[in-house]
Amino acid sequence: MHDLFFKREKDFAQQGLSDNYGQISEADEMYLLGQCGGVIAIQEEEAKQVRVSLPDKLVGVAPIGVDVVGAPQAGDDDLISFVGSNAGPNVLGIKWFLDAVWPRLRSMRPNVRLEIAGSCCDVLQPAPGVTLLGVVADLVPLYQRAGVVISPLTVGSGLKVKLIEGLAAGKAMVVTPTTLQGVPELAEYVFVEQEPELFASAIARFLDNRTLRLTIAAEGLAHMKANFSPEAAYGWIDNYYRTAEWGEKGCQARPL
Repeated sequence: MHDLFFKREKDFAQQGLSDNYGQISEADEMYLLGQCGGVIAIQEEEAKQVRVSLPDKLVGVAPIGVDVVGAPQAGDDDLISFVGSNAGPNVLGIKWFLDAVWPRLRSMRPNVRLEIAGSCCDVLQPAPGVTLLGVVADLVPLYQRAGVVISPLTVGSGLKVKLIEGLAAGKAMVVTPTTLQGVPELAEYVFVEQEPELFASAIARFLDNRTLRLTIAAEGLAHMKANFSPEAAYGWIDNYYRTAEWGEKGCQARPL
């Protein structure tokens, strides 16, 4: 699974929006998942929902596996970054940031700059202090130079790649609660804010304090290494499903 798509649709509808991924009912989505011998969800919250609807299926969780840098990266004191495709949640999130947060942040730190990478740039307008990089061949330099990486998502489902990649790159991050869906434990390694003024203040706090950025990023890196390395994310899958008891109604795991 990439997402629970029926949940995306509900979240968008609550904000009076439509999802550009298309529409599917919960019943239809569970019917399709039910045709599989087993299901691998991308985060535990959504796995629990599938287990309730498909109690006879073997449902596991495999988050995104990422390569983790060796040390935290403080980056530039006046540079923040956002990475996102032109998928609906990314576009909505960065537009909210540019409209509601960016002017406040620039009033706090007039020299602050924002780099935006990804196909979301195709639907954004130029703004003071903002560089629209478009799709880039390599995100490593962008992460290296950013003082803070942001994830201002207001709607979505699944697991947020930008959150996992940013922490694995050793970065200080400011995110919305939506970004932490399915991985609430990661709140310990980021600043989490919903209101524009508080979001801007959290970024400014990080940019003002290089030591704070490095300290929190180092803690996040340790968690990434233990839980989001490719081995931690995927190493269990073969054994888990290979040792399952398969039957007409689905399967049950037997002790390893």
